[in-house]
Amino acid sequence: MIKPRAWIIVILISLSFFTACSSTSKKSKEEIRTETLSSVALSLQENDPDLAISTLQDLNEKSPEVDYFYAYAHQAKGNRALAIQYARSAIELNPKFSPAKNLLGKLLMDEGQTQEAQKWLKQAAADRNYPEAFLAKTNLGILYQQSKRIDLSKEWFSLAIKEQPQFACVAYLNRGKQAYSDQNYPSAKADFVHAAGGKCYLAEAHLMLARTQFKLGKPDLARKKYLDVTKLFPESTEAQFAIEEMREIP
Repeated sequence: MIKPRAWIIVILISLSFFTACSSTSKKSKEEIRTETLSSVALSLQENDPDLAISTLQDLNEKSPEVDYFYAYAHQAKGNRALAIQYARSAIELNPKFSPAKNLLGKLLMDEGQTQEAQKWLKQAAADRNYPEAFLAKTNLGILYQQSKRIDLSKEWFSLAIKEQPQFACVAYLNRGKQAYSDQNYPSAKADFVHAAGGKCYLAEAHLMLARTQFKLGKPDLARKKYLDVTKLFPESTEAQFAIEEMREIP
C-alpha cells in the first residue's frame, strides 16, 4: 500500500466513536472499542497482520471499520481474494466508506479487473470528506499507467500531488519515472527530490535521482547519491542496483 500510513489516523477519526476521557475509572464500550481498533491499526503498521486479525476476532464485531481492517490484514498476508471479500462487505455495511472503496479498487486493480477498480477508485477520489482521497487519485494514476494511458495517468498523479503535496510520495515517484522515460530529466529530478525527501523517503526515488543526475551530466552528484542509497537502504534491491551502476560511472 501507499506510504506513509497516515490512513491509520483517518480510519480512527472516521469511526465516530471517539469519546472524551471519562472522569471515572471504568471505560465505556466505545472507549474500549476505539483502543482495540487503535491496537489493530498499530499491528498493521508494524507488519503484523496475524496479531491484527487475532485482535479483531477478540473484538467480535461486525462493522465497516472492522471489515476494512480485516481486508487490509488479509491483503498483507497475500490473501487477495479474502481481502476483496471483506472490502466489499465494509462497503455494503457503509456505502459511503471511502477507505474501503480505495482499498477495494487497489485490490481489483492488482487482480486485473480494471473496469470495476476504476468505479471504486473514482468514487473514493471524488469524496471531499475523505482526507486521503489523494491515495485513490494515486491509484488511478497507477491504473492508467499500467493501461498505457499515460496522459490520464499524469493527470491523476498531478491531482494527487496538488491535493497533498507533502504525502503524495508514490504520485511524485511515478510521475517522475514518466518524465525520466520521456527524457525530461529536469522535471524527473524535481519529482524524485520530493519522493526521496520530506515525509516520503522512498528508496526507489533515491535510486532514480542518482540515475537522473547521471543523465544530466553530473557524474559526481550521481556517484554521491548512489552511495547514499547503499548507506540508507543497505539490504534493499535498490542498493544492489546502486552498487552495480556506480561501477559504470567513469
